[in-house]
Amino acid sequence: MWELPAKYGARIAIKHLPSLGRRFYPQAKLTTDIRIRVRDDGDGIAFNCGELPSVKIWLRIANYSPLKVEIDRLFGHVYCGGQLAAIQDLQQRVIPASSELDDILIEAHLTDGQAEYVRKNHATPGMKVYLSLSGLVKSTLHTYQLPFREINTNNVSFSNCEKAE
Repeated sequence: MWELPAKYGARIAIKHLPSLGRRFYPQAKLTTDIRIRVRDDGDGIAFNCGELPSVKIWLRIANYSPLKVEIDRLFGHVYCGGQLAAIQDLQQRVIPASSELDDILIEAHLTDGQAEYVRKNHATPGMKVYLSLSGLVKSTLHTYQLPFREINTNNVSFSNCEKAE
């Protein structure tokens, strides 16, 4: 019976009384309510080892908090067996409360040496491809840097990465 008024009372306190809102909704809770993952359908991470080697990463960011959140400057590294390339996205994205942003594209160019490493090792059994990402988070209650997160996926494709004989 009291669940509904308590829920809306907490939302009102969070939005209109930031100091009280910080007490009920700490930064650690906001951090767990923001989830970043590689998309499941289509290509999630796509390596191209052709003449202009690159890696494309499609992300989805979910905001399960009751606050509107702004994600600013996603940055980190992509790993393919070992650390391969630095990635960054300088675009600011506003994510409404309890919603998800689909298909955020981050592109990075690879050096010829990095492309050669992918060519040699992408078919190795047990090769793990993952991301380590962080970003800046702004809301009405908190402004902070997300701790680096390891994002694993099996949705990886390789084009033009066959070994030259």
